[in-house]
Amino acid sequence: MGKEKNSESSSSMPNLTRGTMSAMDLRRLKRYSWELFSGPGPISESVRIHDVFLSFRGVDTRSTFVSHLYTALRNAEIKVFQDDSGLQRGDYISTSLLRAIEESQISLIVFSKNYANSKWCLDELDKIMMCYRTIGQKVVPVFYHLEPSEVRHQTGEFGVSFQSLLDELRLQRIMFPKSFLIKLHPTKLVQNWREDLRQAASIAGFEILKSR
Repeated sequence: MGKEKNSESSSSMPNLTRGTMSAMDLRRLKRYSWELFSGPGPISESVRIHDVFLSFRGVDTRSTFVSHLYTALRNAEIKVFQDDSGLQRGDYISTSLLRAIEESQISLIVFSKNYANSKWCLDELDKIMMCYRTIGQKVVPVFYHLEPSEVRHQTGEFGVSFQSLLDELRLQRIMFPKSFLIKLHPTKLVQNWREDLRQAASIAGFEILKSR
């Protein structure tokens, strides 16, 4: 995968690195998704509701890459749960959203430069990686205008975005030391986020540096 080699490779994975996401690329991604579906899943058919849970940062990708990807997958009759980051919501990830992650066969994470600036996205990621580790859920990362190493080590623009969130949380701890919000985001949680990012970015995925 470009300059980076992820620790979990797959010989059947299409090579979409450093290229425009063309119609052929989308067909290859859909075919690869169906290859994943064909294997034994971690959740029984009676429980699995969605084929794909799509996690992304709306400000970066909602109207561009994710919009085209979502449409292509739906046209291929792949059942996609799209977490729309543009919806009005509070500070905490909802129980229904956590359930949607658990009930999906695959979690497809679109990492973009502002993904780690969202506590909501990182909480989603934490749940996704928990399902990856505990019930064997399949995870496919997409690196949109990013190198995998930027996500793995939180460097570059991705690292700046992540640090901005950490600074905001640190300020909240100073200003509101007894708040309920801060109690749910101790140093341990930040360590969990770093490990989730490292592990997710070490899974074989797609690197999209140019996209129409």
